[in-house]
This record gives sequence, C-alpha cells and structure tokens, in this order.
Amino acid sequence: MAAWVLLAAPAAGGELSVRLEVAPTGDGAEAPYARAVLHVGNAGAAGIERVRLRPSAGGPAVEQALTVPPGQEAAADVPLPAISPVQRYEVTALSAAGEAVGTAGAEITWPADRVAADAFLDDSYDVWRDAGAGWPARTRRTAVLVVALFVLAAAGLLFIRRAPVRLGAVVVLAAGAAGLIGRVVLPAAGAALRAHRYRLVRFDGAGGVRGDSFAVLSARRTTTVRRRTATLPYPVYPDRQAAADDGAVVIPAERAIRLTLRPGRVRIIRPAWWEHPRATAVPRRGRARRGPDGLTVETDGFTRRALLIADDRVWPLAPLAGRARFTVPTDRAELIWAFLAGPGGRDWDDRSRRLLDYWRVRHQRAGEVYLIEPAGAGVEDVTSMQVVRLVGAAAPASAPASAPAASRQAADD
Repeated sequence: MAAWVLLAAPAAGGELSVRLEVAPTGDGAEAPYARAVLHVGNAGAAGIERVRLRPSAGGPAVEQALTVPPGQEAAADVPLPAISPVQRYEVTALSAAGEAVGTAGAEITWPADRVAADAFLDDSYDVWRDAGAGWPARTRRTAVLVVALFVLAAAGLLFIRRAPVRLGAVVVLAAGAAGLIGRVVLPAAGAALRAHRYRLVRFDGAGGVRGDSFAVLSARRTTTVRRRTATLPYPVYPDRQAAADDGAVVIPAERAIRLTLRPGRVRIIRPAWWEHPRATAVPRRGRARRGPDGLTVETDGFTRRALLIADDRVWPLAPLAGRARFTVPTDRAELIWAFLAGPGGRDWDDRSRRLLDYWRVRHQRAGEVYLIEPAGAGVEDVTSMQVVRLVGAAAPASAPASAPAASRQAADD
C-alpha cells in the first residue's frame, strides 16, 4: 500500500520542520497504534533529544527518543494513536533537560485499515463510570467524630477567663486535633490511588480463545501515575470530548503510560498486564441444543458455581467435574437482574457484576448461549471471568428487545 507524505509545518522562525508519512505495515504487535515515520529538521541552535507528538483532536501523546543535532535532520518510526482518518499532530522537540526547544505541526492521512477509533473510543466501560475512589465510610465517621470532639472542646474553652491561658489552650487543642487527624483519620483512609485489574477469557466453544484485560484507575485527590505493561498500553475514552481533555503521555520505548488522575473521574488503561490467554487458559469446549424440554448442554466440567445465559435469561448451575451433559427446562430460567438481586447473586460481588455487564454490552450476541464462570478469590486486586460460547444452539425466532444485537470486536492483549 502506498504511503503518502502530507503536510510539513515549521515552527515560528523556521527552526523546526517536521513531516509524517505512513510506515509500511508492521506485524500488529503495537495495535491499536499505527506506525508512522517522523522526519525532523533542526535549524535551531539547541540539540534535540526527544520529541512529543500530541493529536490535536484528542488522545494520548507519544514521546519518542530522537537525537537531532543543530543543523541536521533525522527520522524515527513512531507508533501513533490513529483515532481519525486524517489527523494533525503537534510535535514538540525536547532538549536533554526536557525543555521545549521548538514546536511544529504535521498532518497525516491513515489508510482505512490503520484507523482504530473503536479501540480508543468505547462506551462499554460506562459501568465503571461511578466506580471512582471515595473516602471509606469508616474514615468519614472518624472525621465526623474528631470534628465533634474538637467543637465540644473549643466550646469548653469559653469558660477559661484569663485570655493568655485561653489562647494557649486553643493552640494546644488545634495541635492535638491536627495530630489526631494525621495519626488516625488519614491512615484509615488508605492509599489515594485505587487500581483494579480485570481479566476476561472468552472461549468460542470449538477450542479458540481470546483475552481481554484492562485496569480501572481512580483517585481521591489529583495524582500522577505511571504504569508499565509488556505491550504498549493505551487509554480508553467514553467519548471524543474525554479524549480531547486527556493529557496522558505514552512512552513506547518503556511500554509505559503517564497520566494524571482527578477525583471523581475513572480512567481505563488496556491491557492490565502481560498474560496471553492462549498460554495460560485450559481450552474449554461446549455445545447446546434447543429442544421441547429446554436447553441440552454438553460441556467440560467446571469447579465453581456457573451461569448458563441466553439473552436476558439465566440458569444457575451447581459445580460439576469432568465432561457433563444436562438439560435445563426453559420455564426454570430467571431474568438475570432478578437472579443477581436475589440469593443467587450473593456469589457475585460488585466488581464481578460490573465485569459481567461489560461482557454483555461488548461481547454478547442475541440468540447465543453461554456458560459463564466467575473466577474464585485469590488475588485481591484482580477480578476474572471465563465465558464459553456454546456452539450449535439455534437462535430463537425473535430475541428479547434488551438483548445485545451484536458484539463489538475486542482486540487480543
């Protein structure tokens, strides 16, 4: 496929010139980033050691090492977030000390197969929108108690008639309250940053498997964080406005992302860690057949309580061992929301429910039958779930209106 050089825009004074061109197709290891070749000309007096490219329409900036002495030119391959077919990037040249020595703009037109807007812009994660880090109830109660004691003690100071003594007592009381907050309230609040990893393993029922992992980050106060994975991380935004407001910086050479978390805002970073399902998951297979008596299922056994799901209907299953064959009556199905709200939902904590909702929005297909198994407890900051699509189940004549009509394609970790 031909690669076209588009716009080169020099900075003020003509000290920096840049242009971008589409690089030859790679092996896909950096997906959903698209590879480009950046050419930089340095007509200034200061040397360039790094460049930062930020999409003007929003998305993460990319910081790349590139040495360009004064009066010379250089080029480097750079993975960029191709969120739009035509994108303009603001290129900032940085010195060895990290100071900006010039800026310029460059525009590039991506081939249709390189644009990955769906990877960066995805509202499937809206189920975590209200999962921001808040102050624990115990901390709030402790803070209220400290304030109440302080008010009572301050009121008692009014009975001290001598002004110097009263002033000294106020100083002692204030110091005591500050010490109490520092030693009791703040430690009870725990860390300001909350990071939880999710892992979803999906089996197609015929031996194939796909992985899906991401981290959900939030903070109680403005915090700058840095995360590394074995593959190139990338943020996911609910919409283009959120992408436009982002200040994240991706550093490909370190497979790292640096971003600022603000109170009340949840950030999604993919992938969560390096763990490819093909190397770790035991293949799971299964079939389902619709009959007059209900659904007949043949599948590998599972060791924990699982759910059989078809559209918005669910059948809770007891643990099995080895290969199993069973039939579930159609009239015994429960609406999934009623099941989760009842006694059967006790095995599903808040994080598992959110992961289930995410799978339904992003991956579930109307008319398909699935076997879903939440992972057992083991790692405190990880929630996992396995889903087996049962092949051979004919779709019903009409699916419930609330059932997802189609799935979204998910990228492998």
